[in-house]
Amino acid sequence: MSFIEMYYYIFYKYYKLCKALKPKLWTPDMIAVLLMMNLIIFLILPIQFYLDIFSNAQTTSSLSLFRVAAVAIFILLIQWLAFWRNDNWKLYIDKFDQWPSDKNERGGLIVAGLTILLFANFIVSLILDIPDK
Repeated sequence: MSFIEMYYYIFYKYYKLCKALKPKLWTPDMIAVLLMMNLIIFLILPIQFYLDIFSNAQTTSSLSLFRVAAVAIFILLIQWLAFWRNDNWKLYIDKFDQWPSDKNERGGLIVAGLTILLFANFIVSLILDIPDK
């Protein structure tokens, strides 16, 4: 499985979860895209936090407005390329729907574990980056 297929599979699992919850305001694909954006944030920001920790930065975080804007533009670009530019994600939904249920269950556990791991890493790196007073 390629990196792109893995990315779409994570989206697929979020999409299916959102579809099962039957949201009222937003469509399941919109919510899944927002969750994917959060996942990217949980992947990128700890890098900056760990850089702060290992460089002994004295501020709460060396995230400047430029860096935040660059990360936001990067995330939006990824989402635009993957989901908003065309409807290729629907092809992946159909593809993953045809997988055996046991394979999809294992994949769901992997996606849940990855999400928890990235979120926990984000929290730990954020806590470690807060300077002692």
